[in-house]
Amino acid sequence: MNKLGKKATSLIVWVSAYVNVIVFALCGGYVWLKSNDETVKKETKKALIVTILFTAVSMIQLFVGQCLSLFNVSYGSDLYTVHQKIACVISIAKVVTYAVFALLAFFKNDNAAASINDVGSSERTECDADKTAQNEAAAGNGATVSENKDETREEKK
Repeated sequence: MNKLGKKATSLIVWVSAYVNVIVFALCGGYVWLKSNDETVKKETKKALIVTILFTAVSMIQLFVGQCLSLFNVSYGSDLYTVHQKIACVISIAKVVTYAVFALLAFFKNDNAAASINDVGSSERTECDADKTAQNEAAAGNGATVSENKDETREEKK
């Protein structure tokens, strides 16, 4: 899995998910099992969820179409025309959704995510340092911060 890289692997996962559910099952399953990278596994999860959603929509659409045939709705009727228009909108939405997710996965900036994680960790260490300093100051008095807070609450009463 390391030969392709994260971006190419994510792109292949999204393209295979668009092509066919069976192709995605093979390709996505292989990527899921063989990849050690968490970002690629997250992309595979996203592709799986989107594929399941569009498969469910296709199943509902097929069911409605079969019901129209069962009740002898003419192909020239307004109801059948609406059904065709909805099918067209769903097809366009599917193409756009997979294309956007594939492009986002391919052009994702890994450095930005790393810098965001670094900022969050530095903020946490500053907060931890403040708490440590408060505990040390309280320890000089022989009390912890929570005991000092309890004392100030009692003084306010």
